[in-house]
Amino acid sequence: MKKSIILFSSLTILLFTLFPAAHSFAAEAGGLEITANYAGLTIKEEPEAIIGNLIGTILSIIGVIFFILMVYAGFKWMTARGNEEGVKEAQKTIIAAIIGLVVVLSAYAITNFVFTSVEENTSPPTDGSQ
Repeated sequence: MKKSIILFSSLTILLFTLFPAAHSFAAEAGGLEITANYAGLTIKEEPEAIIGNLIGTILSIIGVIFFILMVYAGFKWMTARGNEEGVKEAQKTIIAAIIGLVVVLSAYAITNFVFTSVEENTSPPTDGSQ
């Protein structure tokens, strides 16, 4: 059991160290970006876009954490071998993971709804009338 926990922890740490590297490698400036800079065609990202990307990244990480917790709880349940205490602990982990995911997604949905409603009601008209 201890070997499996060490293996699981090692794989989890390895995965989390690879995600930032893959993200930064994907954002590396290529030849087209350098050419666009010389031509004066650079696009500066708005703060809203940066925050949106950050929120998307955080939600992705939360999804990965949820998946890891579910796999861990399932592994714990399967290795309980009928031990009632081990099964209950695995069930508590599953329930806590689901509740956490629901809370995070609900908070995101409510925030998105509020900001969308405020933006629609406060944006200036686009048809030229004032």
